[in-house]
Amino acid sequence: MVHKVRSLHIIELFYVKTNASEFNSRIEKARTNSLYAELLVRYLACKILKIPNNQVIFKRNFFGKPYLINYDSFFFNVSHSEDFVICVVSSNEVGADIEKIKSKPLEITKKLYNLPNENESLDNFYNRWVKEESYIKYLGKNMKFSAKAVTSLKQDVCFKRYDIHPGYKISVCSKENIFSENIFSVDKKILDDFFNLNRGDINGKL
Repeated sequence: MVHKVRSLHIIELFYVKTNASEFNSRIEKARTNSLYAELLVRYLACKILKIPNNQVIFKRNFFGKPYLINYDSFFFNVSHSEDFVICVVSSNEVGADIEKIKSKPLEITKKLYNLPNENESLDNFYNRWVKEESYIKYLGKNMKFSAKAVTSLKQDVCFKRYDIHPGYKISVCSKENIFSENIFSVDKKILDDFFNLNRGDINGKL
């Protein structure tokens, strides 16, 4: 049975601070943030849709983008970088990206996102990076697509920039210009407690 979602009328952004930078390896950080990304989506789905966690069942589309089955008007997208995990939810398709600003972006990143010359500021580069990546994630594509196809952004979508920390950049992409001005913080302890109650259904592979 497919349920219609009537409670979402605007795009809303939620985040959790995970302290993943305390871990020594990039693999440990990624695993921690992937776990909290799934926890955040599950927690929000339960809260917004008023359903138990065992009804939050994910599938992936052809490109690997996850979606929630049986609720065809509940759209979400997650992203994480270092100490932050974000999730955007809406009644329509969305994409989101967060990146920590680093003094020297990796060469592969500069190649993928076409850093034109050394005169471009880090601020401009990261604004462009997250904007392009949020568009790619809106489409449900991946980085290989971005490297080949995102030379200019489409004009039939809208973008909004959010700020949760001066050291990070966030962009959200949607077809409709109905973004919430609010940013909602979710306490890490709430998600920890949620995990302890529902750990059998959670694998951190969202």
